[in-house]
Amino acid sequence: MNMNVMVTEKGPLDAKVKAHREIVNAGLSDAVRVWHKNMLPGHFVTQEAFEAKYGALIPGGFVKRGKRYSKRKAFRYGHRRNLEYSGELKRNVVTQVVISSGARKFSASARLPGSQKANFKRSAAAPNMRDELIVTTAQEDQRLAQVAEYLIAQALNANTPVVTRPVESTSVPAMPASAYAAPAGRPEV
Repeated sequence: MNMNVMVTEKGPLDAKVKAHREIVNAGLSDAVRVWHKNMLPGHFVTQEAFEAKYGALIPGGFVKRGKRYSKRKAFRYGHRRNLEYSGELKRNVVTQVVISSGARKFSASARLPGSQKANFKRSAAAPNMRDELIVTTAQEDQRLAQVAEYLIAQALNANTPVVTRPVESTSVPAMPASAYAAPAGRPEV
């Protein structure tokens, strides 16, 4: 997911870029934590539920698993959840995440240890499990943008550096209208 963040400042910009980068990257890192904790586990559902929610969003379309594969998985492991065979991939990606932010650019990314199993034997006809693992809906994108925007605006309004911390829940309060007030002399958009 890509997000655009716009910060309007008066005065020389060079001195403020580093401070703004740290604040923006901390907000983006918290949004990545929210995705990892609350949205990623929702990808490990039945094939039908996954296809209904994310199927049209995957580049190249959703590839259904074969009947033989699904029966074997149900017989051996007792489930028909998507992106999961033995459960090792789910255990690895849901419990571990390495979040890094850009030292010279405004960015944050997540590395999921153990996710290399997602495409262990990739053929042309096989599903692209990487795309299935990271796909998000428009509502999820909007929620992540709200989380990042709220934390960034809060830090910029407080003029204090942001310390990256775990986000315990997605209950980020709505921003007050004053936080979105346009600078003097600039019309509201």
